Amino acid sequence: MNTLVPQQDKDFVFDLAKRMGMSTGEAMELFIRHLRTEVDRDGLPVWFNRNAVPEALPIAKAS
Repeated sequence: MNTLVPQQDKDFVFDLAKRMGMSTGEAMELFIRHLRTEVDRDGLPVWFNRNAVPEALPIAKAS
């Protein structure tokens, strides 16, 4: 998985992995495994604000 995230978030993950005695890859696998336990029937995490999701993307119509 290759993503662009703010440096402070990268540092947070690297620090957690180090404290856990794991590589960042192992830690990310553990984080994702835990996140899967928090997924509701609609496929979103139970803590996710569903009201924040727009119904459609604001794509301009072609002229």
